[in-house]
Amino acid sequence: MVLGTAKQAVVTIPLMDLVDVHGEPGDLPSQGALAIGFWNIDCAPCRWEMPEFQSIVDAAERKQNHTVISVNVADSPERVRKWMDEEGYNFPVYFLKGESPVREFPTVWFVNRQRNLVFETTGLQEKTWFEIESSWRMDFIEKGHE
Repeated sequence: MVLGTAKQAVVTIPLMDLVDVHGEPGDLPSQGALAIGFWNIDCAPCRWEMPEFQSIVDAAERKQNHTVISVNVADSPERVRKWMDEEGYNFPVYFLKGESPVREFPTVWFVNRQRNLVFETTGLQEKTWFEIESSWRMDFIEKGHE
């Protein structure tokens, strides 16, 4: 099973107008390797992948130059806050103030310091490898193998 694809050409991610769960403007972190997970509550594969996504966030917090955020593409901040509280998740969530740059969910982008897309995973990932592969991708990017 292919868990992700490496981008063969330089693809700069689009500018995204983001807000956090409180409606405050949000910016993408500008240092280190960044993983951005696109999802919504009504996407069953997204919900199935959430425990592993939380594990990726937790692992990134233990590393100095790794950041993981999520971008909810369909739900209200109130609905997301309530759902995350009920499910016990605490990862960062932003909301788009515009159209989603992805069409398949869940999608995770692995981005370098120059905000170029280096790897992309789409669809439900095999739970056993999701955290391992994500950590490897972020280490790879952090070390400058872009």
